[in-house]
Amino acid sequence: MYKIINKTPHPVYILGDDNKVIKMFPKSNGMIRVPESIKSVGTINKIPITTTQWGETTDVPKAKKDVFYIVSQLVKSALPHRYDFLVPKQVIRDDSGNIIGCKCLDIGESVPKTLYF
Repeated sequence: MYKIINKTPHPVYILGDDNKVIKMFPKSNGMIRVPESIKSVGTINKIPITTTQWGETTDVPKAKKDVFYIVSQLVKSALPHRYDFLVPKQVIRDDSGNIIGCKCLDIGESVPKTLYF
């Protein structure tokens, strides 16, 4: 049995075909962060334009056997080699455009061939 820990700042709801919640992952203590540094580079038509540089990812737990972490796409992109990081995908929104959940968790391209479920 695998353990899945949510490292995002909000609960993650997995929805079934009828968009009803089949699993909820509460947010856990701690969140993996990717600090940003924003620098002004000028304006276009009087609109400020910036550039963003991403810092080193912080609060990253060590990989553990049979443990997976739900993270943001930004965190997964910063650490693509981490096969234990899962990202909510196929997001479902309500009529007002608010996210109500997702259909699956994505492991990315880095999954080892020996780790097929």
